Amino acid sequence: LVVRRLNRLLPAISLLCPIAAAAEPVSFAADVQPILTRHCVMCHLPGAAQGDHSLYPDAWASMVNAPSVQSSLMLVEPGEPDKSYSYLKLNGDHLAAGGSGEIMPFPNGPLTAEEITVFRLWIEQGAERN
Repeated sequence: LVVRRLNRLLPAISLLCPIAAAAEPVSFAADVQPILTRHCVMCHLPGAAQGDHSLYPDAWASMVNAPSVQSSLMLVEPGEPDKSYSYLKLNGDHLAAGGSGEIMPFPNGPLTAEEITVFRLWIEQGAERN
């Protein structure tokens, strides 16, 4: 319960004190995967994957150091959110990076500022499989 509350506060903490927030690792399993499950997986399943990108059966492996088919960038470049096409697609900067299509998740998007911050911090911290 305490960890969940801290994770909810992480975006606000990062705005007020980026160094303190960076010390708290973002967990792929506890923080990022639930965002993907809630908002992304329904359109990124094998056989019907939008953007030719399936998040099943292993979302982490399908994203980290995996090339995008819409851009010359990797979907997730560990340590480099601004060079990670998935992050750019979530925050609406994908067109400037040579990408295409709508901001994700479509048609129910966009993610909340907190969810985008969690995704960014996870990438900044090395996109660990934790």
